[in-house]
Amino acid sequence: MHPGRHTGVSEFENGAVWRLAHPHKQTIKWWKKIRNRGFNKEPTLSNLMYVSGVTTQKVAYKSLTADTTLTFGTNCTVAGGTVSIAVTFGASCDITAVRFAAAVTLGANCNMSGTAVAGALTAGASSTLSGCTLSSTVAPAASCSLSACIITGAVTVSGAGVTLAGCTLASFSSTSLNSHVIQGCTFTGAGSNVTLASSSSCVVKGNIACQVTESGTSDSNRYSDISTASTLTGASSIVTDQDKFAWTSPGALTTTDNALFGRYSPQISTRVRLLEVNVETAPTGATLTVDFRKGTKSTGALGAVIGTVTVAISAFNGTTTVSPAIVLASTEFIVAEITQVGSTIPGSNATMMARP
Repeated sequence: MHPGRHTGVSEFENGAVWRLAHPHKQTIKWWKKIRNRGFNKEPTLSNLMYVSGVTTQKVAYKSLTADTTLTFGTNCTVAGGTVSIAVTFGASCDITAVRFAAAVTLGANCNMSGTAVAGALTAGASSTLSGCTLSSTVAPAASCSLSACIITGAVTVSGAGVTLAGCTLASFSSTSLNSHVIQGCTFTGAGSNVTLASSSSCVVKGNIACQVTESGTSDSNRYSDISTASTLTGASSIVTDQDKFAWTSPGALTTTDNALFGRYSPQISTRVRLLEVNVETAPTGATLTVDFRKGTKSTGALGAVIGTVTVAISAFNGTTTVSPAIVLASTEFIVAEITQVGSTIPGSNATMMARP
């Protein structure tokens, strides 16, 4: 392709930008500059990347290695090629099948697919990435969506409402940002690989090798398929796919009801963290207390109390959180025991629950 047939061409090499305001008039001057910088052949289709935006232009480049950043404006479309310097895109750009050897920054509402990024990736709000290979850290802003991406580094969100679906990644972390969804992903990082610090209303389900750590004010998160080594602190955070255990005691409560309570065992290892007692008639004169114990199935021996729930005088409900959560193995059982009832009115029609 002869340079004189370029329209609005910019040549990027070693940080230099040669812009042709009048390409036909400046062809000879432009070509001499390129030749003087060590280029002895014309740009070919194999080393051109086409960029169309508000104004159509072509960006030609060869082996970009300078320590600088190539910047595109808004509404660009970039397809194919290899870029070896850092790149910044404006908002609403579409990037397909490009290999970036350095860091990439996306503006808001960008779409990137089938692209490899070796450096750190920063994604603007509401950007979408699919089928990408991201070999360093990823920082998605609010409402970003990543699907079927392979992510070697850590994902650290910078905005709320980030979605990851079907990705392979090392770890995910959020601080004081809510409403994330992590679904159908595979985690390669050992130990705690999902960290939610003061981050609530998240959904983490259907993942492989996922171990969660909640901290701070994190609450109302929904989980399934998480490791039993996970640490949950939110009183309203729930693990939906692990066993829940319940006992009922109809009528006026007495400690002799304990003989009627079943000993329940999980099919697979299950976390027990939240204990709760509800009554239809409140105790008066004294509190109602219920102990929860685990024991060994093979011997029937009861172990230590794992938690005690107290229903206050004239109250209808009591809860407690076991911290750290205990793991109930399939070789063990759990049982509830009423240890004290109200002295005037004992309380009646109790439901006792132990859940993850």
